[in-house]
Amino acid sequence: FASDFDAVYLIALFAGFAIQSLAEETICRGFLLRSLSEKTSLTIAVLVSSTAFALPHLSSILEEDAQFAIVGVINLYLVSTVFSLLYLLRSNIYIVGGLHCMWNFVLGGVMGLSVSGGDSFENTVLSLNVNVENILSGGSYGLESSIITTAALGLTAIILIIFCRKRGIENGVQ
Repeated sequence: FASDFDAVYLIALFAGFAIQSLAEETICRGFLLRSLSEKTSLTIAVLVSSTAFALPHLSSILEEDAQFAIVGVINLYLVSTVFSLLYLLRSNIYIVGGLHCMWNFVLGGVMGLSVSGGDSFENTVLSLNVNVENILSGGSYGLESSIITTAALGLTAIILIIFCRKRGIENGVQ
């Protein structure tokens, strides 16, 4: 546990992540995915909204070594697909906004690790460090460029696709 844990800092960090995450999800899922799914195929709608989600993250991820950049971009599209499928299943922007916020907060605020290639956080609950930069750790970009994250997100996407098909969500928002 970190010796310089700061509860006020964590509350402010959580609030910031909540605002940022809900704004991104409102734009990418609540507006873009929903609008496009009514006018085009669901696959195209998810791809376009995922690209809109990935674009702001590309400047920092493309600064990484090729292996981390490639895995990181794949993971951006996978997490965006997972969020899109959850939104389609539940029709609730708060679920995907909350998951997005909690991912960022737990990674940065609780564990003290990098979020989307940014600097590691200080004054957090835990003080974890990545000592080895490899494809398992995600290098300096963090867990978002790890193949462990790729596997977890890939499995989650497959499960959500199965649920969507069972609910008849294949050609647009129900």
